[in-house]
Amino acid sequence: MWSVQLAEDGLLPIGYGGLQDRLLIANLHREGYLDGLYSGYILSMMALADNNTPKDLLLSVRDDLRPNLMGYHYDNRDEFIDRYREKKYVSV
Repeated sequence: MWSVQLAEDGLLPIGYGGLQDRLLIANLHREGYLDGLYSGYILSMMALADNNTPKDLLLSVRDDLRPNLMGYHYDNRDEFIDRYREKKYVSV
């Protein structure tokens, strides 16, 4: 199995060693998806802070973004993405 070899080589966390290929790929997808969500959140907050956004607006944006970081599964990502394809976001 690939997961055993990759874990032994230090390319995967030890806990991933022995996973079937299907489960390994699913875990890597989820990990990358969550990393992307958190990176996007951090970059958004940094951009707002770097551009001297008023503190009350910054806190409001933070409070709107944080609930979106949890509760979305990689396999259901279209549910999350489709919300931002609505007309009010596309025209920005």
